[in-house]
Amino acid sequence: MGMGMVGNPNDDALFTLIQTLTELPGPTGHEDAVQDWIADRWSSLGEVRRTNVGNVLVRVGGRGPRLVLVAHADEICLVIKSVSDEGHCFVWPYYADRLGAPPRWFMPASQPALVVTGTGTVPAIIATASGHVVGGQSSRKERLEWNDLFVDLGVESRADVEALGIHPGCRVIWNPPTRRLGPHRITGTTASPWRSRRWSGNAWPVGTGSITRSGWRPPSKRRTG
Repeated sequence: MGMGMVGNPNDDALFTLIQTLTELPGPTGHEDAVQDWIADRWSSLGEVRRTNVGNVLVRVGGRGPRLVLVAHADEICLVIKSVSDEGHCFVWPYYADRLGAPPRWFMPASQPALVVTGTGTVPAIIATASGHVVGGQSSRKERLEWNDLFVDLGVESRADVEALGIHPGCRVIWNPPTRRLGPHRITGTTASPWRSRRWSGNAWPVGTGSITRSGWRPPSKRRTG
């Protein structure tokens, strides 16, 4: 589904479809829920098969030029690297970290999240210490570090975290609700934040993206100086 190529966001069936797709958990390496949904949906179109590496394929058939539609099922995620005695889960990017700190465009603090376990998902919040704790305006820290962020599960200890089936290595994904925004947009999580930012002009790359009416393009940047 390309960002900016949506029909009428006010259509209930279209909204329900987008809501279903955007709220399916699919962190890299654990795309089963997405793949299962696709395989079931495509079963009425033709022969569906799944490869050993997790690809879901369907051959529709018909006449005319051959056409292949390709898309990925996973979404950007974090991974739990450690759990404190107080039950805070510290995170690390699953993707290649070239900066040693969250990049400028990455602002996950206070975002609702899901921790993906071997048996399901657990709701959480991606948190950071308040300004009063880190020094407020007098703090000399210029940017967040990975150790400033943690996943808050609402529990009190490492044992509580382990009882939920959560441990280092579990994936963490964003979980904002999918909702309508104005007359022509739908906002929620997205599997391709960079692409959505490019097409919608209003999709911030923290797992929150927006889908706009068909044919809409963002305004060009003004040149100054």
